[in-house]
Amino acid sequence: MDPIDEAGHRRLARILAWSDQGVAALRQLEACARTLATELQIGPSAATVALEAAIRAERLPPPPEPPDRLRQEAAAGHPEGLTPRVDDQASALRVGAPQALPIVDRIHVLEETRTELAPRTPVGLRPRRELPPVPPAIRTAQGRLLAAVLHPEAQAELPEDALAALAALPPVDLTTYRLSRVAAWSLPRYRLDRGFVSLSLLLDQGRDRQERWLAGPERFQDLRAVLTALDDPALVLLGRPGAGKSTLLRRLELDIAVDGLRGAGDLVPFLVPLNAYRSQGGTVEEQDPGAWLAERWRQRCPLLPALDSLLGEGRMLILLDGLNEMPYRDDAGQRALTEPWRVWLQDLAEHAAGNRVLFSCRGLDYSAPLSTPRLPVPQIQLEPLSDEQIRALVSGLAGDAVEETLLWLERAPDWNLLRTPYTLRLLVDQMLAGEAGALDWVALQVAVLRRALRRELERGNPSLTGADGESPVFTARDRRRVLQTLHWPDRYALPEDGRLFDRLSQLAWTMQAGRAGGEASQVRIRYADAVAALDDPAAEAILRAGHALGLIEDDAQRDELAFSHQLLQEHFAARRLATAADLSPLTVAWRAAQLRPNLADTLAGLGRADPLPPAPGSGWEETALQAVALSRQPAAFIAGVREHDLLLAGRCAVRLQDLETERAQSEQVQAGAGRRPFDDVNGIAACHQPLVR
Repeated sequence: MDPIDEAGHRRLARILAWSDQGVAALRQLEACARTLATELQIGPSAATVALEAAIRAERLPPPPEPPDRLRQEAAAGHPEGLTPRVDDQASALRVGAPQALPIVDRIHVLEETRTELAPRTPVGLRPRRELPPVPPAIRTAQGRLLAAVLHPEAQAELPEDALAALAALPPVDLTTYRLSRVAAWSLPRYRLDRGFVSLSLLLDQGRDRQERWLAGPERFQDLRAVLTALDDPALVLLGRPGAGKSTLLRRLELDIAVDGLRGAGDLVPFLVPLNAYRSQGGTVEEQDPGAWLAERWRQRCPLLPALDSLLGEGRMLILLDGLNEMPYRDDAGQRALTEPWRVWLQDLAEHAAGNRVLFSCRGLDYSAPLSTPRLPVPQIQLEPLSDEQIRALVSGLAGDAVEETLLWLERAPDWNLLRTPYTLRLLVDQMLAGEAGALDWVALQVAVLRRALRRELERGNPSLTGADGESPVFTARDRRRVLQTLHWPDRYALPEDGRLFDRLSQLAWTMQAGRAGGEASQVRIRYADAVAALDDPAAEAILRAGHALGLIEDDAQRDELAFSHQLLQEHFAARRLATAADLSPLTVAWRAAQLRPNLADTLAGLGRADPLPPAPGSGWEETALQAVALSRQPAAFIAGVREHDLLLAGRCAVRLQDLETERAQSEQVQAGAGRRPFDDVNGIAACHQPLVR
């Protein structure tokens, strides 16, 4: 055997282990690792590390049963007896019979044959130019992660930095690509529960039907179940902000990647956020979706075949997150952006069968144009959490405090705020910290920010404390307030002596003010533009601190960043809006005479069953609804909003009244306290109630 034939070492180790010589098998693999390090200056492959883990844990499956053909060849004197060749195993995998192979042999097939993605080269003699250098620790982590995927009993407790490194590693084949997706969505900051989900199906009956979108009776608890039940090449996942659309797409990419690693599926998942959709050398409207996706794939996977090649084989599951978040100037621009995606979908369905495409979107008014008689696109509605699902999710999150939390929920005046997983998790976190209060969305976010600050300060995170104990963004007085204050005098207060939160509010304001369209969306910004927007000598330190607190996501590969959730972006923009003298970003045309197109023209362009599009919006509506709670003079704030958007002013007034009602009821339930409303809030709300109705 060639000393650097890594596959040969693995075969010999398996034979030794199957012969009850586990120690000898491990020594064989150790000898292999030494030889590779000495001769080629590389570490063992993920397959070798996974095999070693299986032998050490005594989880090695029994020898495979040979196919009938091999039995016949063995009886005729086949030189390899009853042991299938690598090529035979790869063939078995490709024809859809991976279950006939033991798990460790599946590792062997997936690792060595490259799943038809690259020319075959001897293991250990791969051309150096095709493979980026990988530190031995990362190769070991890669093998441990693969072992955990293929051996569910094996627990691979990898540190966060190792998972992040694996996620960012340029893949050299489908195995390493799928492992990178598993690593990315296994990071602690992603909670990818696929339970507690209820999905209903809306089927397109045609524009001229009395009801265009009819809901089917069946409910699904998993996106994979929807993909299995339907054979449509394109689907749309609908849900409001915080409902979990992005989480479900990440979970789907993870599940499909695991299926591929286990030999249980052949689709290759590719998740892309559409808020990054922008032109490259032309206007956004002129950008071709196919070319844009191909470039995104090339940037992420420069060593893999082009996206067009994989699409031609019908192997891709394209996950496009945030159809309503593509940058656009106005409603006409948004429709102009959607049209190329519709054309691309139809062309893909007709000329590259087998691929699947799944969009996420906020509402039908954005996604309905994708569906045509030529290619109907079913819509999957992500339903709000039911009362039973809320209780079940709390039971899974609250740990030892589950009874106390459920009792608090039973007394809560209104559960509507809790019907998304995002807000419910914030509430449970607040309960676990012993800071139960009213069901106030803004206060929930502030409480989470305070706890994140306390956690990182207690850990001594240098992004907040500074390398020498002095931070340019967070003062010593701020640190004392966070670490020593148990009950803040203002439910919305954050430490403000330092520049951190003031500058993050400025960044969020600039990002929202600079976006192209009128729809609320999560905005991405180039790193250099973010530094310029902060306009502060400590700009980079501020961004590092925001990242340390989980508020900022930094995409180093594309040199872009964004707030980690759209609702956080809107919260920080609201903190600036609450004190702004200029409320012009809220301006919309709300008088009938100002609307373009007018109502008659709009109705003329709709089918009988098409929904009436929403009134024009500035994209600042949710931000304003948070700002009215943060404002120290809510009556004056509402009066200012009224000059720019009368309907939004009414919504702000009623929101203010709702906050006070929720707070008063919670205080009465928990402490028997009387109600302490804002000055003249009832009068403000009463004046606007007829308009809101």
